[in-house]
Amino acid sequence: MNNPTPQRIGLLGGTFDPIHNGHLLVAATVAQECQLDEICFIPTQHTTTKQEQHGANSEDRYAMTLLATINNPHFTVSRVDIERHTTTYTIDTLHDIKKQHPTDHLFFIIGADNFNTFYEWKNYQTIPLLTHLIVVTRPGYALRPCEEIGLARENITFLTIPALDISSTMIRERLHHHQTIHYLVPDPVNAYIQKKGLYVS
Repeated sequence: MNNPTPQRIGLLGGTFDPIHNGHLLVAATVAQECQLDEICFIPTQHTTTKQEQHGANSEDRYAMTLLATINNPHFTVSRVDIERHTTTYTIDTLHDIKKQHPTDHLFFIIGADNFNTFYEWKNYQTIPLLTHLIVVTRPGYALRPCEEIGLARENITFLTIPALDISSTMIRERLHHHQTIHYLVPDPVNAYIQKKGLYVS
């Protein structure tokens, strides 16, 4: 019996509170430019740096991520971080995903802001042993040299994407002030938010 061809899987983590069209544009662009077979969205548990007064719980964020990605056959959603129920570190996530995909090639997608502080991450020097890094930046954004971060350039792909000027924080603020979020999030996500009454005081 032949072994299946190893897949090229991109991993995109975030609180996705809520997921929006900017996230989807980044995922689709990375998949195309880096010739990935799949983009796996990984909603995280809230960390101490991402807590928001009106944030959604993990199950709502997971449900919204599913709704946002369901029509793209190359997008999947993982519960690996949500089900951990403890403080989440990227290195733990990668170990868990690698166990699920032992023969596949993993590509971890991060933004330029996270790359510039990558050396502060837990066991950051081990991460490139488990995955290839794809650093997504916007035009004109200054990146620190790899040498300053402590990473080898050959295990990193830098990709410049003209970002949509959308953020989850902005969407929560608009909802808090009863402003429309049409065209900022997929319609099923907007319908879910309205039905559940999320992000309003």
